[in-house]
Amino acid sequence: MRQILMKSKAKGDKKTPASERFFLECMVIDDANPSCASVSSSLLFFPKTASFGRICLKLFSADRGENVQCLVKGNAPDNIYCYLSATMKLCDAESKGYIKQLGRIVVRKFQTKDSTSSALTVAIENALTG
Repeated sequence: MRQILMKSKAKGDKKTPASERFFLECMVIDDANPSCASVSSSLLFFPKTASFGRICLKLFSADRGENVQCLVKGNAPDNIYCYLSATMKLCDAESKGYIKQLGRIVVRKFQTKDSTSSALTVAIENALTG
């Protein structure tokens, strides 16, 4: 029942055929400006061929010159985060077991050390069940 509710509330490009939609809960953390740091969550869908870089750009309307880092943590307790390419597509990540439908991604935007540019980090959780 929860999955049906999530799919009905998800937002995305309505031109994407239903069979090609990949549903995600997207948690967005904007730490780039400490005076107005914020956290938000939304249910979205993307084409299965969308890359993690494209998802970041959509969530932040970010400049294409920004650095995008994608992280994933496995389900085992001893697993650590590993980097995924920003060009990796959702369908490829799903086939390799990194993410699944109705999973949760956490995208964080933060200032780099030199404070002249910001970077994006994506953490992926497969914890959404039930």
